[in-house]
Amino acid sequence: MDDCRLHTFGTGYFTCALFAGLALAPLPARAQSAGIPLEGIAEVLVASAQLQCGALALLRTLSIDEALTALYQANRFAPLWQDAARLAALQRELRELVDDGLVLADYAAALAATPARDTCAELRLSSVYLLAIEQLSQGRLDLPAIEPRWQAATLPQPAASEVIDLAQRGVQDLRAAFDAARPSLPLYRELRAAFAHMHQSPAARQPIPAGPTLLPGASDARVAQIAQRLREENFLDDAAPVPAATYSPELQRAVEFFQEYRGLEIDGRVGPQTLAALNRAPAQALLQVRVNLERMRWLDAQGDADLLLVNVAGGDMRLYQAGKIVWRSRVLTGQPARPTPLLVSRIDRITLNPSWTVPPTILKEDKLPQIRADLGFLADNELQVLDYAGNPVDPAQVDWTNPVGILLRQAPGPRNPLGALAFRMASPFSVYLHDTPARDLFTKELSNISSGCIRVEDAEGLAEQLLAGRSSQERAEIARLRVDGATHEVYLPEGPRLIIAYWTAEAARDGRVKFFRDPYALDSTLINAFESTRAANAAALSDASAAVAMECHR
Repeated sequence: MDDCRLHTFGTGYFTCALFAGLALAPLPARAQSAGIPLEGIAEVLVASAQLQCGALALLRTLSIDEALTALYQANRFAPLWQDAARLAALQRELRELVDDGLVLADYAAALAATPARDTCAELRLSSVYLLAIEQLSQGRLDLPAIEPRWQAATLPQPAASEVIDLAQRGVQDLRAAFDAARPSLPLYRELRAAFAHMHQSPAARQPIPAGPTLLPGASDARVAQIAQRLREENFLDDAAPVPAATYSPELQRAVEFFQEYRGLEIDGRVGPQTLAALNRAPAQALLQVRVNLERMRWLDAQGDADLLLVNVAGGDMRLYQAGKIVWRSRVLTGQPARPTPLLVSRIDRITLNPSWTVPPTILKEDKLPQIRADLGFLADNELQVLDYAGNPVDPAQVDWTNPVGILLRQAPGPRNPLGALAFRMASPFSVYLHDTPARDLFTKELSNISSGCIRVEDAEGLAEQLLAGRSSQERAEIARLRVDGATHEVYLPEGPRLIIAYWTAEAARDGRVKFFRDPYALDSTLINAFESTRAANAAALSDASAAVAMECHR
């Protein structure tokens, strides 16, 4: 085997840069086409590089043979990695992916390589290059398989050919190719910058001991440790004086600041949850940010320049136009027992003065017990009983122990739970965005309290944004329809793409990472998937290194 030498990467040693990164193909004892001159690239690709060379990095979105062929066609089948300066440029770009939360071990074959001397060495380097472009632009994992989400059939899926198009830019300019592949979504760019700073945190630290809940003004031997931890996390100024054992007002403000950024109840008390957050290992926080960067890569690939984006975990909605935020609002989303479904669709109409048809789950679990206890509940809450054709039904004639063929509907009005506006989209769920008369709910700490629909605090502002392109005459007519009290539909043929997504970490305005609650407990599944692929790759890399070392010593 050519160029048999020891290369250093990170804290480990890898022998002979001829093993792959993510989704390694089995490494044969001796590559079938080892030694083929670089002039034979086209011939190897025709015969299948995967079969001829082995140990190629495999792609998730398309065939590696197809991708390699398209890449080299753009370069007239000339080698890309013979030049030491060009290979060094690739290695610089790959190393920067650590700040994207990607796993550098996936690219170890290229990071440890020297300029290609034969066709298979050349194609292995290109396979890792293609893998890096795919992971950066499309994500490392098949996220919809891990966190299922529904997508409207009318919306295009990310094109696998985009990976090839991006990689072909690197034939002329590697930096331009990686810059174009890296998500442009501001959420991603900001979290990436915050993630880079998080690497400066200490790898390990002494835990703060358990004890009674620490209240403001109390004395406790742990006060100095809490202050030190808050300094390490940049929530307490180094110059701020802190008494050795008294929980001072300054320290209380720092604790409340910390609680806000960790998705905790902001009460200034250091109880079990706040103490657990203070004792959280930096590696765990890094991993949570890493998988949220993965979520945002998927978001960017699915998004659009005009996008209405909902974060179910964070209780937030923002409207992008031409890639910039023009409006945002707090929202209330589904409780864990009735989660808001994750989906990709498009807002296609606004309902003015909506009526509310009680969904089956709410009818069964919430309304029926109250109706059975008191039939007057229907009149008290302005609920009509209708058959499926919309005809009124006498409530006294319904067998409420087992009602069949009926539904409940509440007419438009100030008590209607949908408020004055509802925003509709295609989906298989009885879920939509809507106004609400219960304004006090937005003052509470928890935002996951609905039965699945999304309550928008500033529904009026959203309607104004969505109707901004209408003529003055159209807007006047819509205003007239709103005050007549009847239900009307305003269609939005150019409505924005809607993504109802889920992420539990993002960068705040001050550059710190703000963590949210994980109401649907989705983080652990994604973290496990991310870590299991990383562990599998590490094992594959170890096996590949041993196999190559045996070849080197023959």
